[in-house]
Amino acid sequence: MFNAKLLANLSRRVYNLVREYFQEELELESLYKLHKRMAELAGIHEEVYDCCVNTCVAYTRELQNATHCPNKSCKEPRYDSQGRSRCTFSHLPIEPRFVVMYKNPDEAARLSTRANWVHTPGEYSDVWDGQNYIHRLSERVVIDGIDAGHLFFSDNRDIAVGIMTDGFSVFKRQ
Repeated sequence: MFNAKLLANLSRRVYNLVREYFQEELELESLYKLHKRMAELAGIHEEVYDCCVNTCVAYTRELQNATHCPNKSCKEPRYDSQGRSRCTFSHLPIEPRFVVMYKNPDEAARLSTRANWVHTPGEYSDVWDGQNYIHRLSERVVIDGIDAGHLFFSDNRDIAVGIMTDGFSVFKRQ
């Protein structure tokens, strides 16, 4: 049923209706259980972090033992009266997703577009023709002031990730 959901782009609502209508004929897992099982099979595991109820901070690294928000204008307690986190943030780490993508030959070929791109001076047909990317190709990677010993995108498996946080959608989605 999971495959049918993906191929037919079934909404959560439709999946749950099918599950309800055919509950006597079919044993269909809830979407929650289905997604959890798929994540386990793919080796992708959710990471959950406590965060301030006002989203000031996530309690990670040097704040992992903090009991109150360090923001001077907030100071909200991290835990409720039962000792449970008042707010959490969940995400799926990106690195395991890329590992899974590279295990699929078709997806691995698609991810190799950047490494196989041939730039023609004066032409701009993809982001790989842009000046920012071209400049990075000759720039050394420096992390916290320490030279990492290689250039940007020097490994064919390096992946460029574009992150947009302003809510603008670059793709037409319905």
